[in-house]
Amino acid sequence: MGIVTEYPLWFLIFCIGIAFMYAFLLYRKDSQFKETAPWIIKLLAGFRFIVVLVLSFLLLSPFIKYLTTYIEKPIILIAQDNSGSILFGKDSAYYKTKYKNDLNNVISKLQSNYEVKTFSFGDKVQQGISYDFSEKQTDISELLSQLHDKFNNRNVGALIIATDGIYNKGANPVFQAKNLNYPVYTVALGDSTPQADIILSKIYYNKIAFLGNKFPVQISVEARKMKNQNSVVNVYSNGQKIFTQAFLISSDSYLQTFDFNAEAVKTGLQQFKIEVIPLANEISTVNNYRQIMIDVIDSKQKVLLIYNSPHPDIAAISRAMESNQNIQLDISSHEKFNGILSQYNLIILHQLPSKTNAFTQKLNEIVTKNIPALFIIGGQSSLEHLNNLKQGFSIRQSKSAWDEAQGMFNKQFSIFQLSDEISEMVSKSPPLIAPFGDYKFNDQQSVLFFQKINTISTNRPLILFNINGETKSGFICGEGIWKWRISNFVLNSNHQAFDELMNKIVNFLALKIEKENFIVNVKKVINEIDPVVFDAELYNDAFELYNKPDVNLEIINADGKKFSYVFEKNTNAYTLNTGNLPVGSYKYSAKVKAGKKEYVKSGLFYVEAMNLEGEKTMANHNLLFQLSEQSNGKMIYPGKLSNLLSTLQQNKDIVSVSYSEKSLLEIIHFKWIFFVLLILLSTEWFLRKYFGGY
Repeated sequence: MGIVTEYPLWFLIFCIGIAFMYAFLLYRKDSQFKETAPWIIKLLAGFRFIVVLVLSFLLLSPFIKYLTTYIEKPIILIAQDNSGSILFGKDSAYYKTKYKNDLNNVISKLQSNYEVKTFSFGDKVQQGISYDFSEKQTDISELLSQLHDKFNNRNVGALIIATDGIYNKGANPVFQAKNLNYPVYTVALGDSTPQADIILSKIYYNKIAFLGNKFPVQISVEARKMKNQNSVVNVYSNGQKIFTQAFLISSDSYLQTFDFNAEAVKTGLQQFKIEVIPLANEISTVNNYRQIMIDVIDSKQKVLLIYNSPHPDIAAISRAMESNQNIQLDISSHEKFNGILSQYNLIILHQLPSKTNAFTQKLNEIVTKNIPALFIIGGQSSLEHLNNLKQGFSIRQSKSAWDEAQGMFNKQFSIFQLSDEISEMVSKSPPLIAPFGDYKFNDQQSVLFFQKINTISTNRPLILFNINGETKSGFICGEGIWKWRISNFVLNSNHQAFDELMNKIVNFLALKIEKENFIVNVKKVINEIDPVVFDAELYNDAFELYNKPDVNLEIINADGKKFSYVFEKNTNAYTLNTGNLPVGSYKYSAKVKAGKKEYVKSGLFYVEAMNLEGEKTMANHNLLFQLSEQSNGKMIYPGKLSNLLSTLQQNKDIVSVSYSEKSLLEIIHFKWIFFVLLILLSTEWFLRKYFGGY
């Protein structure tokens, strides 16, 4: 501890000199104190000397410098898998009862020597431990990512993960765990030995089909420990069996695919029930049944992708469109295209207009004929010519400069719904190469993703849409979207999120705007873990958006039970989040009275069951061993939970850490100095008064 000032400490000599001279001159030859004892005069002079000395010293802005030492105990992170797969085994009763007590006892003992933080994980990560095993998905990589971000630069001694090693969302946790700088101890739950079971493991199908067309469905069936037994795959539509096939399980590790073509017989949602007949001794029959929903439509969209020069983005977009039978995609370079633009519902322009080709004639035709367009901006794009199109969106550059921009989802976006997988894919994908400049857009634009530069969130759009009357346009403000498709595969071993994103963008832009006074939107097929969200828009006769009257909604489930809601108003539109609804089909009817007119919109939606946790019933202890081994941790089994404390104590790296922090405190902030000075001045005044000084 010491005292420092903003000025050299030798300035204190001046403070002493000033205080001494002030007191000396005040009391040296004061005739009022001729009859006063000398020691009293010296006492009064001393009081004044101290007051002036302290006040002048405070003018030097003195600080007290001190060192504070903090002792931080090691942090032990404990994460419990709360997903449903934990209970798919012969030890399910143990995990509901005794296991809970065993783990709580371990936590209680750890708290005496360590700072313990507990979490539960499944589809999401939550603080505190839950043992209801109700989560519908397991994302171990998200757990590791959040713990890394939250406890970075903290004294984390170890991470204990109690799980069966089965994950069905996110990236491989083994790769994610490489970012951790502390050991991972795994508690191997579940049973890793194969159990007798038949599983509907995968169903591949297109979510959209055309009226009158036949569309393929592929069913994958796995079987374990069921050799030489027979079963049957059945598919039902509207209560009628449309496909059946018997099969013999030829080995204890059996995998077979079944293909059939279903017919889209009417527009709207078409439900298919798929089952594999259960056999005796199966560990679980939950994974023997699935339902899928197909949205049958009676129109097909023609899309033209025209590019300035070959680019990997083009192949990525083309692959994404292949799975959508609603789209007929034509691809051409700008030199070779000689077709009729007006025949297309949407034109995708990759880096057009460009610096070498203004593409003026074709662009003028697109604008004058109100053909929807999606502009993909890149290094070859001519921003000057793009700005001249006056699409309500522009990018002004003083010089050619580019940023690496990641996507940040705009929570206010409401044109269409995005799944969590899409948002996660975009946030974790490599950045696009986006132009650096002054982005101008107005209230008619809807931003889907904003740009995030390194760790800085900006208000510059990365993907946005413009709706101007009957014309729609979109902008992807960066090239390199092909990297998103690869990243999607790295994260989830498929391209579904990327393909879904591109198809939603294309479907929205290609869909012709119909002038209706009342519009209600809701996803037709909703996962049971997602909330049901409605969006509504109301237009007056001049087709101006407004939301003064209330919009009422009635939802009717399959049993005929009715639920009533009122939409919330936001800006000029309406929104309603009903929360999660049970699995099943629902009808809805939205009503609004605008003046003398009443508008009604009705429709259907379906909440589908999520059974990812039932697809894999065999614990993946090999994954847990890898997690522990690569981080110098250890894998243990639930029966040896009591040994966990001694195992951690044997790790010499798990120790308390002391932190020293230098601090400065301004002396002027000490209130007691004020009161001391006040007492000295008051005493001096009293004595002067008493001895006739005033």
